[in-house]
Amino acid sequence: MKWTNDQQAAIDARDSHVLVSAAAGSGKTAVLVERLASRLLDENDDLTADRMLVVTFTNAAAAEMKRRIAKALDGALRDDPDNDYVRRQRQMLNRALITTIHSFCLEVIRENYYLLDLDPAFKIAEERDLVLLQDDVLEDVLEEEYGKQDSGFFALVDAYTSDRGDNELEELILGLYHYARTLPDPEAYLDELVSLYQMDSDPDEEPLLIEFGRVLFTDIERALRQLRRVGIELRLAGYEAQAENVLAAIAPFERIEAETLKWSELETAARAVKFGTMKSVKRVDEHAIYHNVLKPAYDQAKKKLTDALTEASVSGADHLEALAAQRPLVETLVGTVRTFAVAYEQAKRDRAFVDFSDLEHYALAILREGDAPSSVASLYKQRFVEVLIDEYQDTNEIQETIIGLVSQEDEQVGNLFMVGDIKQSIYRFRHAEPGLFIDKATRFKRTEAGQRIDLSQNFRSRAEVLHGINDLFIQLMDEEVGEIAYDEAARLVPGRDYEPLEASPELVLVNGQSHELSKQELEGRAIATRILELVSGDEPFKVTDEETGLLRSCEYRDIVILVRSKKERVEQLMDILTQYNIPAYTDSDGGYFQATEIRMMLSVLKLIDNPLQDIPLAGALRSPMFGFTDEELAKIRLESEESFYDALKMKADDEDELGLKCGEVLDRLSMWRTFARNHSLSELIQQVFNDTGFYDFAG
Repeated sequence: MKWTNDQQAAIDARDSHVLVSAAAGSGKTAVLVERLASRLLDENDDLTADRMLVVTFTNAAAAEMKRRIAKALDGALRDDPDNDYVRRQRQMLNRALITTIHSFCLEVIRENYYLLDLDPAFKIAEERDLVLLQDDVLEDVLEEEYGKQDSGFFALVDAYTSDRGDNELEELILGLYHYARTLPDPEAYLDELVSLYQMDSDPDEEPLLIEFGRVLFTDIERALRQLRRVGIELRLAGYEAQAENVLAAIAPFERIEAETLKWSELETAARAVKFGTMKSVKRVDEHAIYHNVLKPAYDQAKKKLTDALTEASVSGADHLEALAAQRPLVETLVGTVRTFAVAYEQAKRDRAFVDFSDLEHYALAILREGDAPSSVASLYKQRFVEVLIDEYQDTNEIQETIIGLVSQEDEQVGNLFMVGDIKQSIYRFRHAEPGLFIDKATRFKRTEAGQRIDLSQNFRSRAEVLHGINDLFIQLMDEEVGEIAYDEAARLVPGRDYEPLEASPELVLVNGQSHELSKQELEGRAIATRILELVSGDEPFKVTDEETGLLRSCEYRDIVILVRSKKERVEQLMDILTQYNIPAYTDSDGGYFQATEIRMMLSVLKLIDNPLQDIPLAGALRSPMFGFTDEELAKIRLESEESFYDALKMKADDEDELGLKCGEVLDRLSMWRTFARNHSLSELIQQVFNDTGFYDFAG
């Protein structure tokens, strides 16, 4: 295979940390396989199959990587059957550490579990078991906090919940807990979070206010750019007085730099912005562009800036006072998170459960002693000649720390080889920290700290597709929006020659006005119609056959539909495609807890626990378990302005058909609540199934 210069550079790079920014379709996997296989085949190279750590994002990727390396070694053995060195590498490959970060952590723990206070018979819990356990533990923690009658906790509840339940507070506690667990030292992070609200007397020196100012300035700068553009367009169109008005209004911000921004500067500039009265322009045809385009653009940008300046105009002292007032709430929140963390950890230990976060923290405890590598980490450092990290943009801070403990520290002479796509770092999978990738990409490009190699050529898509993507994202993605600039290094470059084809990206605008169909249904029908045109229209669309390299008519299997959310949208699209006789397949069922029947059962269980929850109650009534229609639910809602449960009870007093139906629901809930007091959860669920026939319906 002939490699490009950049691909060959990635294959040959040695003796320092290397960051490869690999665009989609750039042949990344083939390059990684060639790099590792060529090193394993070289008897003069220190790398052997048992002295490398290759970390991939999924088990499937790890298996594929190992399979392709094995294929390369097998090919070398066929050419030279008597080569004992290659044969030994092939044998050791079966035990090579080509794995996910969590599987590597698991290996570290199993080999050194005696260093931890951990049951050696631990098991990795299923996600659904962990979700249920978290909910149970958090419910117990909140009940205990309520029982203390603490005014500080009640203030937290009032600040972050509604009168319909504690869902917002629960999400806040779990979100803060899970984020802290992605850091090497969760306790230090929680301490720092509280200390941020210990206000300094000088607003210009207060870190929290400085960060708040930068966030505000991002919105202000966006509005300023729009106004500058409007001012220039007004001047070009001959409206000089109006242009001067716009540019004079925003002049106070012209000398402010985001990097050195202080609150006093922001406040002074915000208060100095004054929009004068715009000189009137007659409403005649020759000024249509002013009234239809320029003036509306000015009004819109002016409103955005005015809204953004509202907070910036407040004095720093007032902001400090407001932030300081939040400290008791933050202290209580952090205390509750810590209480939950201890209780959840104990609940997992009682069941010998560990989760993926536990694997990371247990491995870190083994590999780190204080702030330095432990003796175990030192052994790994000596063992690994190369540490290769795939999908590096998805690495979080604790994973980065673990990787750093088993690789060489000095970037200039290091052995860490990182591969990823900087443009995918915006997705933040599993609380990934894209700043890790971006920092190295920037430093390695500007200094000799390490090597940066860009694989920008795309061998997967036509030039027409790539040019369309570039034209779109060069306008959408910048450091402000996506934390990275869509510059020359980020642009997709065609790397493969296809048979010429007259085609270009299309934008299909769907009229969303319909009294009978929803917007999603209209879009689904437009998609189905376009697919039929591509496959069986008068002139079927042409695609390149992967096997022959020649053009052929498009088939259904050549088409993929990408959606923003996999949940109800996918099911709806599948139904529409079926109506149009278009064969389709989806590889996602939305997850166990997202299945419709599971969500229905969870709603019922929530009602049995606490019927004063409007959304679960409405969902359960609308489900096949009870079979209420939307019209019936609306009639119930009209009975009372209090909770939906109160409205249901009031309607049950009526003697009509709907009233009797409501009475049956109340009777069943009461019966299930009594049953729940003396039976297990599984027995309760079975009883609900038996009483409603829902098991047969869902099956």
